[in-house]
Amino acid sequence: MKKYTFLSLILVTFSMIKCSIPNATMPKFEKDNQETILTELKSIGNFEKVAINGSVISSGNDITDILVVQLLNGKEINGDKNQMLEIGKQVMKLTINSIENENEYDKFQVVFIQQAKKGMVTKSFSMPIEFTLGDLK
Repeated sequence: MKKYTFLSLILVTFSMIKCSIPNATMPKFEKDNQETILTELKSIGNFEKVAINGSVISSGNDITDILVVQLLNGKEINGDKNQMLEIGKQVMKLTINSIENENEYDKFQVVFIQQAKKGMVTKSFSMPIEFTLGDLK
């Protein structure tokens, strides 16, 4: 009897957790051109790697869908905030013009990530920049 009660408690807990965590909206690329867009985005700041994902923030009853573009180790990025703002805007405009579901997102975020590895130590710096759809039109 105790075994069944324990299993029931675990199942109920997992079902409640599953129901309470919203799924992130993933970008839907037009005509399967994701690789082409990633290549174009890499060339903007000579980035090592680019990733495009959906993210979600849940606070109480409020759910915020965010389109996130991560840019790793831009060789032409010198840390100037205005330069990063302009490149971020250019990157996000290109990204939203290549997806079909940009209206499903509440915010758009570009994250500049600089990583340096020396031996076994990796130093990392990131700077997120957020936009609204109105900022990008």
